[in-house]
Amino acid sequence: PQDTAPPQDTAPPQDTAPPQDTAPPQDTAPVLTTPLPKLNLLDINPGSPHSGQTYGLEPFAGRYIVALMGAGWCASCNAQADFMEKIKGDLEKQGRDDFIMIVINDQSAASASHKKAMITCDYANMCPQKGGNLSYPVLQGTASQGWKTFVDGTGKTGVKNDCFIYGKDGALVFKHVGKGTVNLTQFDNEVRAALKP
Repeated sequence: PQDTAPPQDTAPPQDTAPPQDTAPPQDTAPVLTTPLPKLNLLDINPGSPHSGQTYGLEPFAGRYIVALMGAGWCASCNAQADFMEKIKGDLEKQGRDDFIMIVINDQSAASASHKKAMITCDYANMCPQKGGNLSYPVLQGTASQGWKTFVDGTGKTGVKNDCFIYGKDGALVFKHVGKGTVNLTQFDNEVRAALKP
């Protein structure tokens, strides 16, 4: 999918460093883990069970947390969010309730049209109802809290298309690294693999 970015002065910074999403082997270096980031953001998605509430990730401690760095103006982010909807539905059909999907909508996507684009599920064969709302939280990022609040074990902060996955103990277990072009099949496989019990 092609992204239609906001005006130049509001575009989010791009990640130009090489991907570093592979942890070193246990016997050569310590395992680097990062705790859940501290957030207090508004859930803008009417399809979320927590719509209209302001909260962070702490209420979901004890579950896997899948947090996508998205933006309503970003077509690939919207596609990733729809894939997360499909994964959520598939896992729920298996009786799983030990996870939560969340999108952090960037501060640059705070307009009404960008919010609507981020909460809408419209990717073919991914949505229970095409054009309906996602069924999980979409938190609106602010100038002080958002993508950069998420930090991986190497100290890199979140950028567009990154997806941070935390284990039931609240530690980061996997990070899908955002790239210029998102391989949605790879994204789907990585998220599903990280959520295996």
